[in-house]
Amino acid sequence: MIVFLTQKDFEKLMTSLQQLTNSINKLTTAVALIPTGPPSTTGDPGLTAAQALAASAAIDAQTAILTADVATTTPPAGVPAAPTAVTATSAGGGIINLSLPAVPGATGYTLNQSTTTGAEVASPAVAVIPATGPVTFSVSGLTVGIPYFFTVTALNAAGASAPSAEITLAA
Repeated sequence: MIVFLTQKDFEKLMTSLQQLTNSINKLTTAVALIPTGPPSTTGDPGLTAAQALAASAAIDAQTAILTADVATTTPPAGVPAAPTAVTATSAGGGIINLSLPAVPGATGYTLNQSTTTGAEVASPAVAVIPATGPVTFSVSGLTVGIPYFFTVTALNAAGASAPSAEITLAA
């Protein structure tokens, strides 16, 4: 499946991933501060009280950072509605152009295609996702005269919509 994101959403995703990586690295460093070794016969794990408190505080601080990172990447409530009014036109030469009105709340779209009805899978199509106005896909390399079946799903951070109604067109 190919997922199309706006540049802004891609940048947010990359920033969140970098913050999460940084937090994991800090947590790994905090855990590395805990001395290891065989416990003594008295049950002492080898930590002084000061070392145990310092390690515990470091882990608590990094856990708070990880929790904050996750909270800032919590997806918005609800996936977008299924796309409607999908249209397809043959551009000739094995090219089909599809378009649809923008779906409110969608930040990307997936175009699914197949030569068998009801069996659509992700397509390597390129999506143009404008801030307003229609969304367009152009699928090339299709066999002329063969019917193709398409559906479109709308995406946002909460997930993918149900697929649009299937549309069929011969290349």
